[in-house]
Amino acid sequence: MVNFMKKNRLLILILLLGFFLRIYNAQELFLYSHDQDLAGWFIKDVLVNKHLRLIGQETSTPGIFIGPLYYYLLIPFYLIFRMDPIGGVFLVALLGVFSIYSFYFVFKNIFNKKAGLIAAILYTTSFYTIFNDREVVPTMPVIAWSVWFLYGINLILKEKQKTAFILLGILAGLIWHLNVALVLVFPLVPLAILVKKKKIDFQALLYGLAMFVITLVPLLVFEIRHGFSQTKALKIALTTDQYDIVSGFEKFARTIHLAGKNLRGFLWGDFVDISYETLFIAGVLLLIYLYLKKIISRNWGILIFSWILIFIGFFSFYSKILSEYYLNGMMVVWIFIITSAIS
Repeated sequence: MVNFMKKNRLLILILLLGFFLRIYNAQELFLYSHDQDLAGWFIKDVLVNKHLRLIGQETSTPGIFIGPLYYYLLIPFYLIFRMDPIGGVFLVALLGVFSIYSFYFVFKNIFNKKAGLIAAILYTTSFYTIFNDREVVPTMPVIAWSVWFLYGINLILKEKQKTAFILLGILAGLIWHLNVALVLVFPLVPLAILVKKKKIDFQALLYGLAMFVITLVPLLVFEIRHGFSQTKALKIALTTDQYDIVSGFEKFARTIHLAGKNLRGFLWGDFVDISYETLFIAGVLLLIYLYLKKIISRNWGILIFSWILIFIGFFSFYSKILSEYYLNGMMVVWIFIITSAIS
């Protein structure tokens, strides 16, 4: 333990700084709103009424509910703080520290230790990620999920399909507990196998499918008991108009606008007045430049560009009203590009 601390002093300092930034003025900056109210009723239902819940709150898409994992994670913190909702702040702060370490671990394995530290520092100090990690909501861990998905892709590229499929199976099962939009990145799995020019290890794939089913048990039980109501609601959401006020090129422009807004928020917020669209284009051009200069490998260049294309393409055509947090699954892409450029 002492040797670990001596060898990783900078990482430990980064983690401590990250925790401080995510817990500073917790009481004064804590936002109690609709999400916290629903979480309180969930926890009361479990602890007082002894009713084990299979679902969390209803999402913005009618008939689709988020998974209960986040709410069960809240319970110990509510108990420690005597049912005071402020306990939730400490849960997300610790999840934020886990996210910081995740970026260090994943980028160290993809590139090297220097890149891991750079990615961890970027995530620790960004205004955008600090306040994302202070939101006591079920979607808060989306960025952490994304970086572990990136690691799963890295395992495929390193020809470790068994470990990759086990991890990706768990991540696939967790999608329901976080944000259904995360399913969009799974076409990158066969693409990674294709660019690596390797055959699928079907035994490894079966391990992954088993982990997926195990992780998804609460949803399966709920769907069986309730006539597959969420499956039907999802089908309706994907096949009928969700009444966004913009469509066509305007929807495409709005998607680019919000993706650029997230990137600017991550880099410097409103301190530097560069248009969101310009910044988005600059980010994509930087990716292309790094690819042409062979700083990013051919395989990673294809996969990261495809990641951007999938998110922009889907939300440009999907008729649901788009919010910035739907694009949080792209944040790891920007961190990947920036880290590559710096390191």
